[in-house]
Amino acid sequence: MRCLGHLHISVVEGRNLSVKIDARPSVLLQIGKEQARTAPLKNLSSKWLAEFRLDVASEDSCLTVTLLDDHSSHPVGKSLVPIRDLISIGTAVQWVTLKDPSGRDVGQICLVLRFLKEISNVKRENGASIPSAHHHLLNGDANSELSSSTSSLSREDDDQDGIVPQDDDHRSKKKDQAKNTGRSKYFVVAATAAATILLSVFAWTSHQKQKSKYHEVKEGDTMSSIANKYGLSPDDVFEANMSVTSDPDRIYPGDKIYIP
Repeated sequence: MRCLGHLHISVVEGRNLSVKIDARPSVLLQIGKEQARTAPLKNLSSKWLAEFRLDVASEDSCLTVTLLDDHSSHPVGKSLVPIRDLISIGTAVQWVTLKDPSGRDVGQICLVLRFLKEISNVKRENGASIPSAHHHLLNGDANSELSSSTSSLSREDDDQDGIVPQDDDHRSKKKDQAKNTGRSKYFVVAATAAATILLSVFAWTSHQKQKSKYHEVKEGDTMSSIANKYGLSPDDVFEANMSVTSDPDRIYPGDKIYIP
């Protein structure tokens, strides 16, 4: 079966869960035939802090999130998350609302979701643009050669018809024209190669700069530890990331923290 990519899932915590005081809740994740399940909680804490990866075969797939209780044979509640909504987002933190069979809300679960394309698909997409660039360059060279050859044939025909006298000056001019044409082709090729190298260096530099501006939250990271790592104050880092979190004490693995 063709694999579109992988969905990385961090099951963080739950809130307002409608379970009994002695419940042992766990979370079941499923995409098609792929599934994973957290270990059941053994205390009153509602934090699982578990990570999984499920294969995704189609954009039309859905992630099914089901809250289970080891003391019950029936699910407490479930929710569906469309994969299509996650593909263009990158990393997303979502509080998924669970509903029981009657449609009643039975709580929420915090998930960190990140979709990554299959490596072969990325290579295929990247490779698709390369031949067109080479094709364009080759066509340009071919047109140049064709134009040069046509001009050369035209001059030879004129020479054979006697239009241009075959004297020493004429031969000297033809040699100079041939040298100039060769130099022009050399400079065009050299300029094209130099431009390609400069664009590659610029793209790589831009990528490195963009990459260095963000810190991906790992397990155990805090806003203060991230700020200290980059020699900044926690307030500056928090103010630059208010779109990510409204509470500096609530950041989750997979969050992208902007480093101002």
